[in-house]
Amino acid sequence: MINLNSLTQYLSQTKVLIFLTIMFFVNLAWFQTLPFDTKLYMLDTYFSFNLEDVARIIEAIGDSGRSSYITAMYTIDLAFPIIYTCLSLGVLHKLTTSELLYLLPIALFTADIVQNIQTAIIMAHSSVSDISSGQIVLASFTNQLKWSLAFLMISIIIILTLKNLIFKR
Repeated sequence: MINLNSLTQYLSQTKVLIFLTIMFFVNLAWFQTLPFDTKLYMLDTYFSFNLEDVARIIEAIGDSGRSSYITAMYTIDLAFPIIYTCLSLGVLHKLTTSELLYLLPIALFTADIVQNIQTAIIMAHSSVSDISSGQIVLASFTNQLKWSLAFLMISIIIILTLKNLIFKR
């Protein structure tokens, strides 16, 4: 079993954090190589979505876009949660001694992976009529959970950073 404290101690090393930060931005840039506007046509970027959003995206990106989308879910968007989870664990280790907070990036990672699988399943359908409403609701829910956990985690990191800066003096 992985010793979470040893892992976070390793991830909190400055050289590892720099590497993970570089990889984070490289991964963001990699998304821009997809053959469609990722801000408009990736369900991941929406807080929530519905049948109409899915239909609009499937129509806009076409078969080749859907194929690229699915490939991205199992490559770029698989690497991304691994990178930001490791980065977040390292940063949290530097900012706090509370190991309980390590559960937040792990929960975010889990929600993101489940959401990616759900989105890939949706995009595998060539027709919106083949997608069940339950599938869309589940994918949208996991996406909302992912974004809520991300917001919470970023907020906690900002608060802990400010606390450390203010009370360090």
